[in-house]
Amino acid sequence: PDTADNAELVLCGVSFSYRKRRPVLQDISLCVRKGEKLAVVGETGAGKTTLMKLIAGMYQDYEGGIYQRGTEIRSLGLEMLRSRIIMIAQEPQLIDGTILENIAYGVSDAEEEEIIRCAREIGLDPAIRLLPEGYHTRISQTGSVLSQGQLQMVCLARVMLRKESLVILDEAASSVDAATQEQIRKALEKVLRGRTCLMIAHNPASVRDADRIIVLNSGRIAEEGNHRQLMEADGLYAAAYRRQYETDEYTAEA
Repeated sequence: PDTADNAELVLCGVSFSYRKRRPVLQDISLCVRKGEKLAVVGETGAGKTTLMKLIAGMYQDYEGGIYQRGTEIRSLGLEMLRSRIIMIAQEPQLIDGTILENIAYGVSDAEEEEIIRCAREIGLDPAIRLLPEGYHTRISQTGSVLSQGQLQMVCLARVMLRKESLVILDEAASSVDAATQEQIRKALEKVLRGRTCLMIAHNPASVRDADRIIVLNSGRIAEEGNHRQLMEADGLYAAAYRRQYETDEYTAEA
């Protein structure tokens, strides 16, 4: 495999199927450079989520090889792999505890000053300061005094605190209003600075600024390029982008 110094992640001929059924992914080969923002788009069932789960080590019975910084991930072991990769899901992944405990989750030696610095850096600190118990306010997945967007920002502060080099992002801003989406977008710019990021995109318009975009279709890479190149190619990506744009226009007018 291409294990050059600038490669964060390399996939070589990766194929995968659930319970010996028709392959969900077929012969996927790609190289993700350190610091690159790579988006993965495609229709429902194209294999986007499965691809991300393989990279995160959730399944290990795939064909081919997945190399993180030159080492096949199956030889790393889950604990070592999870120390290198962090996932940001659509829904905030929280524990039943204080805001401090949630931001520090996974970093046992984090100091309070460092935790607060991360929250301040992404713009969450003012909202927390307004709470009667501040950073010691208890939150959970099922309900809290924070909004959905603020809960997602708590998870982003957690990522800011951690040192993983590779971030897998499952469109963290997809279930909030436009103003909150912009706040999360700005926070993500800071969180992802200097890191490699793989983004699952359900909405092509949300990844137009990615360094590179791959389009999955029926488990294979059908198209690859940046936003401008894919729009000029006038293929699957361009068609999906135009459909989304028309939907957004219709919604705005309604």
